[in-house]
Amino acid sequence: MLKWIVAFAAARPLRSVALIWIFACAAVRAGDDDATPIRIEPNAPYDPQAPAAMTYGDANVDLKLTPWNGHRYRLLVKDRISAAELIDLPEELERIDFIRRVVGSKAVVFGATIGGAQEVVVLDWIQHKLLDKFWCYAPTLSPDGRYVAFIKFYPAHIVESTSDSQYRIYDLRQNTADNRLDADRSDFDLAMKAGTVMYPLKAGEVDRPETQVTDANAHHSAAFGADPAFFWAPDASMLAFGDTQGGAMSLVLVTLPGKTQATPNTRVFKLAGSDNIAAGSAAEDLGLTALAFDGAQIHATFVSQRDNRGTTRLTVRLDQFKAAAH
Repeated sequence: MLKWIVAFAAARPLRSVALIWIFACAAVRAGDDDATPIRIEPNAPYDPQAPAAMTYGDANVDLKLTPWNGHRYRLLVKDRISAAELIDLPEELERIDFIRRVVGSKAVVFGATIGGAQEVVVLDWIQHKLLDKFWCYAPTLSPDGRYVAFIKFYPAHIVESTSDSQYRIYDLRQNTADNRLDADRSDFDLAMKAGTVMYPLKAGEVDRPETQVTDANAHHSAAFGADPAFFWAPDASMLAFGDTQGGAMSLVLVTLPGKTQATPNTRVFKLAGSDNIAAGSAAEDLGLTALAFDGAQIHATFVSQRDNRGTTRLTVRLDQFKAAAH
């Protein structure tokens, strides 16, 4: 039953996930309590369609999620030197999807809240403390464990107007303050405004409203169903994703900070014109289901969202992406 609910939720717009998650959480409590824990291996990617992960282990540390006090979770941390310690996870977490050690002494937990959002929790497994948490949609961990790409949180279940998908990146090598360039100090704002904006953003902006946006101007992820929203290059130097706005679709390519740049560099390839697979309103019927980096080009696979068929593939050279104009 739970798999059916998750599939149903994935096929719905983000604005409708709140009630679906309530039923999904109930299904977890009702039918999955006796399931065998899934162990995540070192360097494993996050797969949103995989069973929930309850344990992780590598040569340095073992992490085990333990329910307690009815519905809350604790993380049991056992490294190779000190005694085992328990870390209390945020009480709003109703579902745990993924845990993994990442950069340095940090680990991440991906889960979901009863309110319909996903939550990323960052903790220090050596100092046995929670470092940060933020709400989001569609979080995806980079292959090297340094970045989390995600769609900025907005309160889907109370927003009546069209909402705007804003794509952000969280750098796990940085501290909480460095990942909050546009947030005030309130707990609510800290939870909503994590990371650095990759797209859309105008020159000189740090943030932009994600609610009260007109239909023509609103951006939405082009991800298909439960497929990932973000696709990474194997070396984590770049990622790409699909975006729709005003009935047209674009592929967005982001080069991550490195030795030659301090902030993400975003470029866009618009799917419009006679030599493309979509033009105008036709893009609304397509979903991006896979994308692979191949040297100086990428291969994207699209599927019709109307009939779940009609797979189409497109190859785009990296030099065809142009500077983003939002």
